Amino acid sequence: SLAYVTNFNSHDVSVIDLATNNVIKTIKVGIEPYGIAVTPNGKGVYVANYFSENLSLIDADPNSGGFDHVVANVPTGSKTSNVLVTPDAGMVLVTGDFGLKIVSANPKDPNYNCVVGTASSGTKTKEVACTPDAAFAIVSTEDGNLLVINLHPETGDYSDAVVASVPTGTKVSNVKVSGDAMFVYVTATDNDEILVYKIT
Repeated sequence: SLAYVTNFNSHDVSVIDLATNNVIKTIKVGIEPYGIAVTPNGKGVYVANYFSENLSLIDADPNSGGFDHVVANVPTGSKTSNVLVTPDAGMVLVTGDFGLKIVSANPKDPNYNCVVGTASSGTKTKEVACTPDAAFAIVSTEDGNLLVINLHPETGDYSDAVVASVPTGTKVSNVKVSGDAMFVYVTATDNDEILVYKIT
């Protein structure tokens, strides 16, 4: 019933009533908010604030006392761009100048809303998608590669979590994984094409 939209220059988020298409509230977040993601239960909204190098968590539960207020700020230690909550609601995945940051989204975890790992990329990362079982992340990079990242490495750290790097030969942006986890779809911005990769 509601849409949350980041406003990069005014450092806030607009809440839109989808029944009327009217902005009903504006919520101040960090500096230069860009990416935004809703938790699977619809009760939380994570906002990636590019310049202030953190995430803002907005309470989206209308039955909560904190409804439509920022209830947590999560430092990332570097500039952020896009954000995604895994389908199992266990992690928040954040792209930016560093690679991929992994934040715990489990309220029962002692490290809840803290960065628990970084999968280094060697370049800026742009978009992130996740397989339906929350096992792997697919991340696009500024230099046109797709990284496949194991979100549950056996070692427990993410130093070797990048299990594949797929060159696309062009600039890419949006990344989506099909619901059956068989295909990855990527927009090629220079070629006006959709690239399709089969997951084997």
